[in-house]
Amino acid sequence: MTEDGEYLVLKGRKQWISNASVCDVMNVTCRMANPDGSTRLARVLVERSESSFEARELDMMGLRQAPLAEVLFDGCRVPRRNLCPDSGDTARLLTLTWLANRPLVGLMAVNLAQKALDAARSYAGMRKQFGRAIGAFQLIQQDLADIETAVISSRLVCYHALAAIDRGERANGLSAMAKRYSELVHAAQLAESGNSGRSYRAGDRELLMNIGVASCFSAIVILSLYVHSNEVTVLYRQPGLLLLLCPLLLYWTCRVWLKAQRGELNEDPVTLAITDPASYAVALTGLVIMLLSYLKFSL
Repeated sequence: MTEDGEYLVLKGRKQWISNASVCDVMNVTCRMANPDGSTRLARVLVERSESSFEARELDMMGLRQAPLAEVLFDGCRVPRRNLCPDSGDTARLLTLTWLANRPLVGLMAVNLAQKALDAARSYAGMRKQFGRAIGAFQLIQQDLADIETAVISSRLVCYHALAAIDRGERANGLSAMAKRYSELVHAAQLAESGNSGRSYRAGDRELLMNIGVASCFSAIVILSLYVHSNEVTVLYRQPGLLLLLCPLLLYWTCRVWLKAQRGELNEDPVTLAITDPASYAVALTGLVIMLLSYLKFSL
């Protein structure tokens, strides 16, 4: 947020704002510049009738208790009188608001998990295999027991955080833990069940790693065979130099898999190649090698 005479100018966007598409007034928390160049959190009331902003409603499968929208402020001008008094507690008020929201969101996830457990238990009693219900098999019973344990643990953690808020205790960590634990339980169930949208599971990690590294070496072999082909002899004046691309490609692919093994690869490898300085160096070296192999020179 910047100042412009008697107006404040808002620029930015935020998703998942309840009632943003139907509200008349919005309480916006934003960063405001100080005279010394630093920034501080500030609150400002934005009235739709005098300060136009865009609110795009999001189509949701769940959480439909209120319209959720993405809000865009593109040079939204707000009268300076709408700036809330700065008492230095903006961050604290935001934290207090989120304290109850986090375990409540966790309880929503818990309820979804409970419904899924109820459906799974019902199905285990109806589906028959080898002449009896699959719920009679010990392995199915163990899976159902593990899921119920996770659901009950998540519910109790959320209740514990809400109880701490009722007692007036500091519940920052408890609230975050309640929400995060519910997310982890849900993620673990997806990974173990193979329902994450992919055909492999979390237990396939080691095998996938081996397949990936083997594919890297296969790519190097294919590249070396291509360098020795007749087509390359026609296209390049110094085709032997192209063999230098093999260790270069091997370094980059192995580096990608090493980062993946360490849990440092948080994006697609193509995105890594675009943003990673080492990838730029590899690409530049490869271009130089290809250029030298194309030019005719003698040592």
